[in-house]
Amino acid sequence: MKIVLHNPAHNGDILFGSKIIDIIVKSNPNQEFIISPSCSTVLFEHLKSENVVIQMNDYQWVYETNIFPDKDNYLFKQHDILWSISQGSEALGEDNLVPVREDGKLYINIWQIMCFNRNNNMNLVGRIEVINNLLLELKDKIGIELFFNAQHYTELIPEIPQLDISYINSYLNNRLFDKRIFFFNLKGCSGSECFLPNFNNDFIKQLLNENPQSLVIVPDTCTIKHARLISLMDDLNIKKEASGKSLVNYANICNLCDEVYFKNNGGSLFTFNVVNIQNKKVKYYFLNGHDEFYHIMKNVYGLNIVN
Repeated sequence: MKIVLHNPAHNGDILFGSKIIDIIVKSNPNQEFIISPSCSTVLFEHLKSENVVIQMNDYQWVYETNIFPDKDNYLFKQHDILWSISQGSEALGEDNLVPVREDGKLYINIWQIMCFNRNNNMNLVGRIEVINNLLLELKDKIGIELFFNAQHYTELIPEIPQLDISYINSYLNNRLFDKRIFFFNLKGCSGSECFLPNFNNDFIKQLLNENPQSLVIVPDTCTIKHARLISLMDDLNIKKEASGKSLVNYANICNLCDEVYFKNNGGSLFTFNVVNIQNKKVKYYFLNGHDEFYHIMKNVYGLNIVN
């Protein structure tokens, strides 16, 4: 039986569930998996093998509209279901004469694992117990035995590719300032953006005024033009990609900076990965000011975050 590990959510949610997929796949090397996220496939490229394929969801997000275009899609109908088995379908053989019964697939909804009991989907505490209970249920109800080789929730902290950004480092090194400040001027696509429309530009101006000797770096295009401001899209042509490569680039670039300011949107949350967390030279500032999120960031992930 092929197992589809799918996630109907957007970038941040896919990131926070990515290590769960990694561990499930590596713990069950003899199973056949289809990894099916709605975006950010770059997080799973390392898992490709004869038994593992990546197949982006048919109902992909339409960028900046928060709309699923195909509501009749099977995976869309599984949006709120933890697991299910497709009934299979009748198909003709190669000679178009002999009916062939296709085996049903087991669908496991990673997003539902993250949202179980309405727990904050960023919070990894108790997540292993939820997964192990799911695997016991699958063994009891459909007789399939899967393993999850993780003992502590910190093993679920995401890992992202370390892409080659040497050309970006060289570009930044040619601009000598006392420090580098990164601000995620991205807009949230899934309802988590709670700032006024002009917030990003106002905050960029504030950073430039309060740090007259510093270089300010933003990922998105920007109408503000300043000698100490770099837009990765405008100046380095780092465009947004559904694969998530651009978001991984942003997180990698943050490790070249001294300070990082971010909001509660999926693009900025890519900094919640093992490498960025271990880099204590970078100070992170959370602009939403939500006490629950701050606690999770500091005490669950161990990010070097300043209140």
